[in-house]
Amino acid sequence: MGLEKSANKQPLQKRTSTRSLIEPSDTGHLLEALIQGRKYQFKVLNICRGGIGMLVIKAQKEVLPLLKSGSIMDMDYINPKGVLGIKVEFRHITPLISGPYKGGYCVGFSMSI
Repeated sequence: MGLEKSANKQPLQKRTSTRSLIEPSDTGHLLEALIQGRKYQFKVLNICRGGIGMLVIKAQKEVLPLLKSGSIMDMDYINPKGVLGIKVEFRHITPLISGPYKGGYCVGFSMSI
């Protein structure tokens, strides 16, 4: 089964729940992780029950090979109300081929506390 593309050339995805879009440039929603001894902060693109999509910008793309589908790691979800430690399982890495974050990547994962 191949991936179809929508009119704006972003891959179509099957969603199990509705996602709430978050504008990364003006919110306090971040994800923070220690990956191979280096601390990374990523902006949140969208969130739904049980999952988050985070923005990996061009300058952070060296981390992408370390985020394999199915791999699990601990992250901190930072929002205006505080910090929550979460365990994430990576699901996909989708290149952003248009829009304000063109050249970046949306990394989607499921999460649990």
